[in-house]
Amino acid sequence: MADTRMPPWLRAVLPWIITAALLALVFLKVDFRKTVANFRDANLWVFLPAAILFNFYIFFINSLVYTKVLNWFCGPVKYSSVLAIRGASYLLTSLNTGAGQGGMLLWMSKKERLPFWEVISAALMVPVADLSFLAVALTIPVALNSFIGGVLPDINIRILLLVIGIFWGLLLAHFLFWNVGGDKIARRFKQKAWFKAYRNAGVRQYVILLGIRCLQHIPGVLAFYVGLRAFGGIVPFGTFVIRFPAALVIQSLPVTMFQLGTAQGGWLLMFGNLVDQSRLVAFTLSWSFVYSLVRIAIGAFFFRGEMRAFFRGAQGEPNAQSTIAPQEKTDD
Repeated sequence: MADTRMPPWLRAVLPWIITAALLALVFLKVDFRKTVANFRDANLWVFLPAAILFNFYIFFINSLVYTKVLNWFCGPVKYSSVLAIRGASYLLTSLNTGAGQGGMLLWMSKKERLPFWEVISAALMVPVADLSFLAVALTIPVALNSFIGGVLPDINIRILLLVIGIFWGLLLAHFLFWNVGGDKIARRFKQKAWFKAYRNAGVRQYVILLGIRCLQHIPGVLAFYVGLRAFGGIVPFGTFVIRFPAALVIQSLPVTMFQLGTAQGGWLLMFGNLVDQSRLVAFTLSWSFVYSLVRIAIGAFFFRGEMRAFFRGAQGEPNAQSTIAPQEKTDD
C-alpha cells in the first residue's frame, strides 16, 4: 500500500502557503494603498498598550490551564515552572506549532520527572476546554441574534449554525464515550494509558477549565474593541460583543502562520459591513504583528534559562520515572 502520509517538508511549508494564499485573496478585495494609509493614521498610543498587555495576559492565563491539568492528572507542578517552559516553547511555535507544542510537553516531562504519557494525557484536556469555550461563545451571540435580529451578518448565520452544531456534537460525543459503557473494544481503548485524564476527569475539572478560558478571553473583548477604535473602526459596543466571538474563532484557526490570513478573513466576514475594510485589514495585520513580537519576546526571555536547565539535566542522572506508557490491564 502506498504511503499516504504528508512529507515532513510539506507539513513545514504548508502553513506558509496557506498564509500567502489567504493574504493574496484579502488584497484582491481590499485596497492595499488605503490599508497602508490606515497604518499611518492609527493612534498607536492607544493600540500598542491594549495589544501588548492583552497578549502578555494570555500567556499567563494559558500557563495556568496547563498548571491545572498537570496537577490534577500528573502530580504537583509549580506554576512558575510551567510558565517558564510554556514561555520557552513560544520560540518554536513561532516557526512550527506542532514542534513547539510537542517540545513543550516533552521538556515538561523531563524537567518535572513526569511520565511522558501522563503529560500527554493531561494536555489532551486542553482542546476539550477550548472546544467547550468556542461552543458557548458562538451559541450565545447566535441565540441573541435570533431574539433581537440583525446583529449578525445574515450571510454567515447558516455557517455559524453548522459550526455550532458540529462543536456541540463533538462535545456530546466526547462525554458520552467516556462516561457510558461500551463494548469490549471500546473498554479496551478507554484503558489506554494516554487517556488517563479523560477517564478520571469529573464535571468539576471541565467547569474550572471552561471558567479559566472565559477568564482568558472575556478581557479580549475590551482589548480588541479599544484596538479597533485606535484604527478608526467605530462599532456599537453591543454589536461588537456579539460579533467578536465568531471573528476570534476564525482568527485562531491553527492553519496559518502568526494568525495571518485567518485574522483578516474573520474580521472582514463579521465586521466588513460596519467598518471600512482597509481599516479592518490594517488593524488585524497590526494585531498579528504585535501578537508575534510578544510571543517571540517571551520565548527569548525564557529560552536561555530553560536551555541551561536542559543541559544540567542531561549531565545528571536519568529520570527515575519511565516516560514510556505502560500497558494497563483491561477486563476482557
